[in-house]
Amino acid sequence: MMSWTSNGVNLPAEDSPSKVFQQLFVNGTPSEVQRQLRELKRGRSILDTLNGETKKLNRELGQRDQDELKIEELAIIEKADFGEIARLLGLLKAAQKGDHTLLDQTIVMVGSNHGNANAHSTRDLPILVAGGGFKHGQHIIAGGSGNDNTRFANLFVQIAHRLDVGLDRFGSSTAKSVKGFGFI
Repeated sequence: MMSWTSNGVNLPAEDSPSKVFQQLFVNGTPSEVQRQLRELKRGRSILDTLNGETKKLNRELGQRDQDELKIEELAIIEKADFGEIARLLGLLKAAQKGDHTLLDQTIVMVGSNHGNANAHSTRDLPILVAGGGFKHGQHIIAGGSGNDNTRFANLFVQIAHRLDVGLDRFGSSTAKSVKGFGFI
């Protein structure tokens, strides 16, 4: 990870994602820190465990074998997934950097590759965007007609502009933003 001070001074790079994670998020009582460090040394997190279970369960659900037990299992996994997302957002919001939180200076995007997993549809993908100075707390329907995800591509252009990346087009984009999704 590369970063700079607010004056543009390059800070020493950290190549290890686990060390960056540890510096940002490992905290608590001494026993909690030790437990978290043990998990990091094993190279594992709750997301690793959930990822394997989610892949297994989605494969089973993709075969239209949706009995109540599998739906309940999916609900448990999704609840755990969103619990971890909420935890990450809480940690980013709690980390102060100057006059802003780390969440204010970070864009977190979470989504699914299916709008409807039963039909394997890539239309109306559920996407959550947090942080980055965007106006939040709203539901925006950004899909087009049919399988037109142009406005979804426009979101990537908007995020690139927010990050000062000189990108005018992405995939099938037709604009530089998604209507209704602005900045604070």
